[in-house]
Amino acid sequence: MNSNLKDNKFVFMGNRRFVLDEMNKLNLDIVSTLVVEGSFLARQLINEERKFKSINSKDQLLKILFSIEFDYLILNGCPYI
Repeated sequence: MNSNLKDNKFVFMGNRRFVLDEMNKLNLDIVSTLVVEGSFLARQLINEERKFKSINSKDQLLKILFSIEFDYLILNGCPYI
């Protein structure tokens, strides 16, 4: 992997676990994990007691995105954008 990616901040948004898992394996700096409310991934993360923000609308998503600093937004299974 390009070492420059390690110097960036990432946001994950979606409902599919495999991409989030790969980001974690790469030790990327994930500053926020935004998960579709009620999705299978949300239920899994709750059971694992992992930190994430639940998203249920495009307006809510945009409000959160404008409030955090990041370099890359990784969308995977996101119904809002």
